[in-house]
Amino acid sequence: MGPALIDDEWIYGRDPSQIFNTIAEGRPNGMPSFAGKIQEQQIWQLVSYVRSMDGAVRSDAAPGRNDDMQVTAPESRTKPQPEKKVRVPSK
Repeated sequence: MGPALIDDEWIYGRDPSQIFNTIAEGRPNGMPSFAGKIQEQQIWQLVSYVRSMDGAVRSDAAPGRNDDMQVTAPESRTKPQPEKKVRVPSK
């Protein structure tokens, strides 16, 4: 749908302020404006995400969360659950 975000060619610039303007103001032929639709802080979060795809973030920077796959099931799923007894009213 649009140009790749991980290559060396950025039509409207790869600077954070340029990416912000692209998201906020939109671009011709497909990129709508998100100004007034999402908060400015959210646009900056998107700028950070886009920049991370470009490799602009240092490789030794620690992520803000753990995205590793969970290998074991959560403990609540590994324990057998007691059966629930249902009372059926008599007629």
